[in-house]
Amino acid sequence: LGTIPPEIALLSNLRVLNLSENKLHGTLPVEVSNLMYLEEALFAKNDLTGTIPNFMNTYGFPLKKLSLAYNLFDGTLPDLSHLKKMTHLDFSYNKDLTGAIPASWGELQELRGLFLSGNGLSGFLPQRLGDLKNLRDLRLSGNG
Repeated sequence: LGTIPPEIALLSNLRVLNLSENKLHGTLPVEVSNLMYLEEALFAKNDLTGTIPNFMNTYGFPLKKLSLAYNLFDGTLPDLSHLKKMTHLDFSYNKDLTGAIPASWGELQELRGLFLSGNGLSGFLPQRLGDLKNLRDLRLSGNG
């Protein structure tokens, strides 16, 4: 219970951060961007709010798995094309995520799983998603 403290950045060598299913609330602190070795960031099944932060807009960030599923995020999906090592993105069931899937996500060549079900996304699938040769699991049900 509670919020994610900015002091999380003091864990500077962290590779995996799994805070799923903890009834956390508030926003994701920008200080998470200081975890330069972070490969997995799992925040699913909490009550986190706000827009999906751009704190990961750091080139060279080694993030491979990001799960923000089953939270209360709103707004549009951010450009994550710089996260070249990303293999799994899960933003499912936030309900208030709107807009289209960024075409730039077609640059995530390592992406194997993309999970966006249960949101308010609209628009066409970007043609560039067809460039994702490693994509094995695409879930988009319950949008619109």
